[in-house]
Amino acid sequence: HVGDALDALPQATACVDAWFLDGIAPSLNPDMWSEAAFAHVARMSASGAVAASYSVAGAVRRNLEAAGFGAEKAPG
Repeated sequence: HVGDALDALPQATACVDAWFLDGIAPSLNPDMWSEAAFAHVARMSASGAVAASYSVAGAVRRNLEAAGFGAEKAPG
């Protein structure tokens, strides 16, 4: 999909096992890190799917958890 994530995600279909979330800094691209965006990520996730990101922002963690993902900060 090309375009705004919140326009594209509702139309997307997938069954994803692993996500790498790299949507630029949450402060610069808040829609990509929003609760609404993560709800679509969760909808397209296979059972037991994992998500990884460089971001340790509190809002990212909270929105991932709201979508049903666990969140933990890992070294590196």
